[in-house]
Amino acid sequence: MITLRQTQYEDYILLADTGYGAMGEAEFCKMADASMLKELDDKYFQSFTIVDNDAVVGIATLFAHSRHIIGTGIEIRPPHRQRGYATYVLKKLLEFAKSLGYAIASTYVREDNVPSKAFHEKLGFEKDGVFEKNGREVCVYLKLL
Repeated sequence: MITLRQTQYEDYILLADTGYGAMGEAEFCKMADASMLKELDDKYFQSFTIVDNDAVVGIATLFAHSRHIIGTGIEIRPPHRQRGYATYVLKKLLEFAKSLGYAIASTYVREDNVPSKAFHEKLGFEKDGVFEKNGREVCVYLKLL
């Protein structure tokens, strides 16, 4: 059974094989603290650890861009990819965001990440633009909730 629970400090070691592991333990703990408070930089923020039975399979975040636009992020640990976790979790996040009053969901996807682009388009996201970050092109995707 897939559940989303509040991200905790001890999840850092379990998510070391994701981009979140690369952020460093102190930064990860700050993120977990912000999630517990449901606020980061004076805006709504929440981080969820994705658990299937007792296995930590990934992490997901919701973060407010504005009163009506919510950002989403999901990362599934490499050994658990291609099993439907991201689809299930993103649908749940979008339902939850809509229940909080958000009207538009956004996400950023690297231009060269073809599987992620296809995944978001399959779920109804539309490419809205491209910008450069750290020398890479990043696509902005939006979805009406």
